[in-house]
Order: sequence, then structure tokens, then C-alpha cells
Amino acid sequence: MLSYGADYLVVATGSSWARDGLNGITQRPISGTERQPALTPEDLMVGQVEIQGEHVVVYDTDGYYMGVSLAEHLAMQGKRVVYVTPWDTMAPYMRKTLEEQRMYERLLSLNVRIITQTSISEMSENHAHIENLWTGQREDLASDALVLATQRVSDDALFRAISEPGRLEEAGAKGAFLIGDAYAPVMIAQAIFHGHRLARELDTEDPSTPLPYIRERRLADRETYQFANNPVLSSTP
Repeated sequence: MLSYGADYLVVATGSSWARDGLNGITQRPISGTERQPALTPEDLMVGQVEIQGEHVVVYDTDGYYMGVSLAEHLAMQGKRVVYVTPWDTMAPYMRKTLEEQRMYERLLSLNVRIITQTSISEMSENHAHIENLWTGQREDLASDALVLATQRVSDDALFRAISEPGRLEEAGAKGAFLIGDAYAPVMIAQAIFHGHRLARELDTEDPSTPLPYIRERRLADRETYQFANNPVLSSTP
């Protein structure tokens, strides 16, 4: 990459799903994930890994389409699927996208068991040990395989390698930037904005620091109920 001769290097190498159950709820991995097959979305959808056995537990701390979509995918293969999430409801972000009802009905029609407000405390060889967040009530779920949609981890090794002291200067490059999921796993709209913003501001004094911008939907002024920072709308008659 450094030998290409570019003035600026932009690294957008994405992210991958954590295989150990690392998640933002507990801030740590799930104990025992090495004792039975712990599969990621990439394993199922890219690697086409076939699950041996009937019982599958899908653990979702991501809260959007990935966990529930994997549960649907596996149930359609004839697996007996239990969907577990610590959130108050199944895939809570789907409520914002108006997909919640249809997906909920779809999973029920496929006989997927949905367990909310519950975390996986530990994995053993043939079971997922779950615990209700409020009551502490525990249950052991039969599990031939665990599917994890917990947290994505940035793939930033390339950026760290080219950013080692002196390497950019030796290659004659003026700067390197890490964007999108490689910087921090985000929704696709945010990743697109990250790249768009950098492209527009690459010739500024400090491209790594975003310039101020005007909101598309401006906030209303609390005093006058008119749009703030707009000399036309905020002027008094």
C-alpha cells in the first residue's frame, strides 16, 4: 500500500464479529465459548458452515437485523432455535425501521422461542446457561451450537502497520486516515458519511478533524419556537 505512491492513504478495511461473545452489555466475552462451536454471522453466511445437531441458540446484543435474521435463517433449515437477548424486546432497533412486527410474527411462525431481558452467563459443552437480568432466574438451554451476534471488532491491523513511526514519511505520504467500521463499527449510513466527509474535506488544514456543518433539520429555539441560527426565520417583525 505504501509503495503505491499516493499522497494520502485511506484505510476502510471494515470489521468482523467477535467469536468469543464480547459485547457492549457486559463489556467482556462469554465464558466457555471455546467448549462448543461458537459461530459468527460470517461463518454462516459467507463460510457456509453447516451446524451439526438440532438445537441452536442465537445470542443477540447487537439489537438490529442480524441476530433475528440468523434465527430465521436457521429455523428455515429445520433447526430448533432459541433467540436470546438482554434487550427489553427482540431487535429493538427494528421498531424504528417499522420491521419489528413482521419479524416477530415471522419468528413465531417458525417456532423460534424468543427470550428477552436475559443474558448468557456461561457456555458448557451441550448447554447455554442463561440468567434473567431482573430476577436472576436461571435456565439451561440445550445447545448443539451457539451463534453470536454480539459485537463487531474493527479490522485495523493494516492501518496500524502503515502508521508505525517513520513509515509514512519514508513512503512520501502526507497522511493516513482510518474510516468506517475499521475506525469504529457503526451503521452503514454512518460509515458512508465518514467516507463522504473525509473526501470533501481532504484538502483542509486538518482533514482528521471534521468541519462544522449545518444541520439538515435545524433545532427550534426554546424561547421563540423559531429556528435558531437562521437570521431570516429568527428575526422579529
